[in-house]
Amino acid sequence: MAQYLVTINMDNSTSVGFYPEVDDDIPDADFRALGGVNPLEWTDLQHPPTTEDYALALTQGNLRWNNVLQELCRAGTYRHHDEACEGITISDHQPSKVSFEISWKIDPLEIYQYYMETAFGNTTAFDGGDVDTTERAIKQMVTAGICTGGTTGWTMLYRVHNHRRYCDVTQPVTIIQPEVPAKVFQDITVTVVAED
Repeated sequence: MAQYLVTINMDNSTSVGFYPEVDDDIPDADFRALGGVNPLEWTDLQHPPTTEDYALALTQGNLRWNNVLQELCRAGTYRHHDEACEGITISDHQPSKVSFEISWKIDPLEIYQYYMETAFGNTTAFDGGDVDTTERAIKQMVTAGICTGGTTGWTMLYRVHNHRRYCDVTQPVTIIQPEVPAKVFQDITVTVVAED
């Protein structure tokens, strides 16, 4: 089965959408939108978050990453690997780009189309077009994972770094979409990886 390279662009200079960060001076910014998408936890980086705000934003990025992986399950059992992050070396930052490779044992398109028809009554993607290729199905799933919570919020108990104690504390964490789904969809690229 084909393998796909998925890239999520969140650099705010070439991305269509805007992915707010802790240090952005945005009028009426909603803190729940911070963190982007981040597969790296504080133990994966050079030093832990230096404030509660950075710690919470990092956890929100981790939650979005986990939601992306959960959403990809809608098309069947998959294998993902070669995760890569750009623009981040310390926990106070969030990635500007995240990429990973993914493959299914069978083509996920028909399975995901069936899910969409059953759940929503159609196969319309967030950009208004049809989910008619595997690449667009993957983009749709990744977008849905990133935008979990919509504008009202989605909450889960999750580990947040406590910078005073240098440990994790489990607490409720709420996320909303960092950007409208149509723009998130445009910032995701999916390409077939050439087989060796």
